Amino acid sequence: IGKARFALALAHLLMGASHHQKLNSGNHPDLHIYSPEGKAHLHSIDSIRSLIEEVGMPPFEAPVKVFILHDAHLMLPASSNALLKTLEEPHLDSYIILLTSEPESVLPTILSRCRKIPFFPIPEKEMLTYLEKELSQTPEQARKTAFLAHGSFARVHQMISQSQDEKQKILHKILAAGTADYP
Repeated sequence: IGKARFALALAHLLMGASHHQKLNSGNHPDLHIYSPEGKAHLHSIDSIRSLIEEVGMPPFEAPVKVFILHDAHLMLPASSNALLKTLEEPHLDSYIILLTSEPESVLPTILSRCRKIPFFPIPEKEMLTYLEKELSQTPEQARKTAFLAHGSFARVHQMISQSQDEKQKILHKILAAGTADYP
């Protein structure tokens, strides 16, 4: 829990302070982030081949390149097998970070070539402080949100965005239904 934040913080550390501004803006040419795509929500073989091709090229600006692969357990078997050789013979200027909440679903041959770092749920006290101070929730709202998030900041933000989407849909329905009565 906090895996994506950790991966970005590691990218900051590996690339150095002079690259922080571009990293923070999400516009650094040596940071490559891959997420599952398409209707099936999987890492396609084309996506992994693109990653492999980028690993083979030198860094553009930073001393290293960082590749973050979200939901690594959603790689197709062919995608995993394609990535395997790159993991076996890594380039010294490239770091590949595989993020997953289901390591048991990643091919054992992939796992055997990775350094594993376990993550644990964010403590409730820290979660409550974050929700109240950073997201301006009342103590009661914060307790409910923290309970439903199970110690995950990502779930917090997902729940909040879904809640806002639902509120927007309701507002649009109300406005659409009553437009004839308003000037």
